[in-house]
Amino acid sequence: RSTFSLIRSLLIYELCAYPWIVSLASKVISMAEHLPLLQLPVRFALRETAFRQFCGGETVEETLPLLIRMHRQNISGILDLSIEADVGQATRNMREDAAATARGESAAYWQTNRQGQTTRANHAAPGTFFAVKCTALASDPEVFEHWSAALRRVRREFDDYTGRTATATATADEERSAAEVLEALARLERLCEASIAKEDGETSVRLMIDAEQSYLQPAIAYLARQVSRKYNRDNGAPPQVYDTYQLYLRQGLQNLVEDMAMAERHGYHWAGKLVRGAYVSSERRYAQAREQPNAIWPSKPDTDRSYDTGAALAIQRASEGAAHVVVATHNNRSVARAIQLMEKLGQRDTDERPSLKQRIHFAQLLGMGELIATRVMEHGYQSAKYMPYGPVQEVVPYLLRRAEENGALF
Repeated sequence: RSTFSLIRSLLIYELCAYPWIVSLASKVISMAEHLPLLQLPVRFALRETAFRQFCGGETVEETLPLLIRMHRQNISGILDLSIEADVGQATRNMREDAAATARGESAAYWQTNRQGQTTRANHAAPGTFFAVKCTALASDPEVFEHWSAALRRVRREFDDYTGRTATATATADEERSAAEVLEALARLERLCEASIAKEDGETSVRLMIDAEQSYLQPAIAYLARQVSRKYNRDNGAPPQVYDTYQLYLRQGLQNLVEDMAMAERHGYHWAGKLVRGAYVSSERRYAQAREQPNAIWPSKPDTDRSYDTGAALAIQRASEGAAHVVVATHNNRSVARAIQLMEKLGQRDTDERPSLKQRIHFAQLLGMGELIATRVMEHGYQSAKYMPYGPVQEVVPYLLRRAEENGALF
């Protein structure tokens, strides 16, 4: 890296250490959206600072030089069109905006795929992942909230009345949502089909399904299980679809265990990315507004225990030859524990089974966790960087979350 980029990184990290600066930046950015004279200078400042630190470019094409450079260093890229919308806290107008955003993201993703840019990125840097937000595959992301509520209710009734006839009936919103979610599933399957290698020597594009807010997650998990069962068959090829598991959720560990058991029962490879979680504030607001328990663990030690337990289970499963794992964390202790377990289990590798090192990646966000990535590669393990991209004005919510997270590190 150049001296200038190192100085820029240091400056950004120092500024993020002061919450009042992050708060002020958020207010200035919001103000600029309503004052045309401010828009240009604010966007320029964002592009030259936080955007260059945490994002790969505005388009897939712009990310290629960085992807190629990372590939030469044995680092895989995880490309993500980082346009965010929180339907849970939205008013009706905001929900309409979120729906438009989701449709725009979906159209942009399909456009890049049609233009062959995703395939070109994978050809230029083999092993590149592409993240997919399932809510972007529906005409209205709110349907995921309705369908998730229906799935949770059915599960509750099943648990309460096992052995008896369920009495739950779907509401009109739930019936409409079910149809919309099935349409999203069809779009996701078409995306999987388009990502399969068509020529000899070509590698399939690996898709990574993003986790979103807990009140959307049951519907997203449903889609992920359907495509995993179809495209991660145990036929000797690496899995094509990775789901994401948020271990800061009270339900997260149970979701992980159930999905691994389902994969074993139905004979397909389980593939997953393990994260702690990124929606702490919105989860808290959602629970408070509805006067219900928060979906996430109440303390960091609880979350750490959940994450480390989940990582150990997933690595153990990978050592048995039927799983691929992305350990996505900036926590030094979690990385050290995972490496220690891998070195213990790695002795079981055989000529008939790919090395455990080939089944596990350690991932961090672009612009963060550089020392962890270096340590991982020094031990001979695979490293990956989560690389957001998109128009500067559209990735502002993502950049502000990154700034807040960096502030929490200092």
